[in-house]
Amino acid sequence: MFEAIYKRWKFILGLDEGFTLPNDNLLKMHPDDIPDSEWKKLKEEIGTYPSFATVKKFIYEVSPFTVNEGNKDQYLNNCIEDMYLQIEAKIQEKVDTVAAIKLNIDKLVEEGSEDEEMEPI
Repeated sequence: MFEAIYKRWKFILGLDEGFTLPNDNLLKMHPDDIPDSEWKKLKEEIGTYPSFATVKKFIYEVSPFTVNEGNKDQYLNNCIEDMYLQIEAKIQEKVDTVAAIKLNIDKLVEEGSEDEEMEPI
């Protein structure tokens, strides 16, 4: 899928077939998180052709972090994942509560057995 998106945006933006990003690490982070120093470095590396604005648009459009933004399926998947994590946290909370209750029961049983071993006055 990523390759098709990559080729599509190359065509739309008029980039050569052989165009590649000088630094593929730019696609490993969200475009909004790329520091200004990396953008300046990219601008120096690409020169005058293609234009920096075109390359920046290309990065924004093919980034794996932005490809699914606004996609209904991705939104629903994220909702399901959030719900799953909330339920998992509640289950873990219940497991911890049961473990604490068992520990308290064991302490009470131990205290009870100590009381039985004591001689009456």
